[in-house]
Amino acid sequence: MARDFSGTTDRITFPSAFNTTSQPLTVSAWVWFDVANQTNSQYIWQSASVGGNFGCAFFQQGGVDRQLTIQRAGSTAMNFQTATSAFSINTWHHVCASHDGSTSASGAQIYINGSPVGSAVQNLVGETTTNSGFHIGARTSDNLRNFNGRIAEVAVWNRVLTAAEVESLARGYTPDRLPRLLRFYVPLVRELNERRQGMVGTATGTTVIAHPRVIRRPLRRWVPVLIGGGAA
Repeated sequence: MARDFSGTTDRITFPSAFNTTSQPLTVSAWVWFDVANQTNSQYIWQSASVGGNFGCAFFQQGGVDRQLTIQRAGSTAMNFQTATSAFSINTWHHVCASHDGSTSASGAQIYINGSPVGSAVQNLVGETTTNSGFHIGARTSDNLRNFNGRIAEVAVWNRVLTAAEVESLARGYTPDRLPRLLRFYVPLVRELNERRQGMVGTATGTTVIAHPRVIRRPLRRWVPVLIGGGAA
């Protein structure tokens, strides 16, 4: 089961899986929007700064255009976003954002349902250190940018995934199929257990709700062995 977020105070908080400052990363999630034109932005994921006012974040802008945006905060923030993101509501979408860790927005990409979209908007100056927790469904500093809808299968890699890898996630394969430098993975299947480092999240609100259809890693096949060493 996934988690449903109210858009008011709901959020899930984890310790920082790694310091994302100046690091390459890819953020992936399945999202379901309840509202077509939310007034404020809706945060899917944030790697928070000390003090909580800034960070590296993946979110949907508020208003009519509803751009998906990956942002790295600094004295001048890096923003890379889609031109528009007119998502249909009440259905699951796979969304993914990556950045190579540089100060240039040209090192970023955003994917919606496996297809690359987006364009560079603004480069980064003086990135804020982001090592003070991972947040799902809200930013850490307040409740003005909370997500209204469902979130599942949140994952963060310490590398830029290839387009083919992102496409596989959009087809429904789970993030643990791509284990290289996968640093944070929370299926949000009822429990709040993080699968890579064993962390447990803290939920404020949220309710358990139907999960998107995903393809889990197959269990290792059991092959019976005959006495004497031959395979059955």
